[in-house]
Amino acid sequence: APEHLVLGIIGRLQASKGYLEFLEMARRLRLELPQARYILIGEASRGESGEAEMILGKIREWQLEKIVYSLGFRRDIPRLLDAMDIFVFPSYAEAFGLVLIEAMAMAKPVVSSNCDGVLDIVRDGETGLLVPPRDAEALSAAVLSLANNPGQRLEMGRRARQHVLKFFALERMLEALESIYKRISSTT
Repeated sequence: APEHLVLGIIGRLQASKGYLEFLEMARRLRLELPQARYILIGEASRGESGEAEMILGKIREWQLEKIVYSLGFRRDIPRLLDAMDIFVFPSYAEAFGLVLIEAMAMAKPVVSSNCDGVLDIVRDGETGLLVPPRDAEALSAAVLSLANNPGQRLEMGRRARQHVLKFFALERMLEALESIYKRISSTT
């Protein structure tokens, strides 16, 4: 059997995180990428189990049980990210994608929606691929292109890691300088 290709999504189990598009993608790519496996990591927000049940219901409705695994809430995110070949981030709106940065720091190529919080982080075609939110077709096409190109996946993951380390090392340096400056200015 060919090696599995693992695609993952992480976040609260709600539609605005792009879970329906992720599952729709699994359904679309079923024939073209028979080796693909999809993992969902996250649980419902308090008092919002209805939406989560609706999302998970699609796995049964679309008969994806053999290729889609919902793992619920997990603490071992780095280990799970490590197992992924492609990290998918189809969120409709994200202030700041922390899990996206984690994935990139682990040299994972990402396919992400081009919502505001992502644009500073993912450079389209360089550190990942950007697609419009709520667009399962574009998401599927982007994932398919990476799935069929292991060399591009590795290169993109490598660049993602470099970019994140450089970008956030600079941020940390600026924060440190700022706190030093504040300390100095408060003593004078």
